[in-house]
Amino acid sequence: MFLDDIGDIGPNIQAKLLRVLELQEVKPVGGNESIRIDVRLIAATNKDLQAEVRAGRFRRTSSTG
Repeated sequence: MFLDDIGDIGPNIQAKLLRVLELQEVKPVGGNESIRIDVRLIAATNKDLQAEVRAGRFRRTSSTG
């Protein structure tokens, strides 16, 4: 999956995306059960994400410096 301009997504979507990546499952809209997924993620941005994390505009993960 390719996500362009990842640095522009809001905190709510960041949290949901992180949850999907950590749990490797999604719950379809209107669905009652989660579905396991196996995806590879490639993301691009023109922003300095470390600076965005320090400024509190981008969510920090355990793998972020």
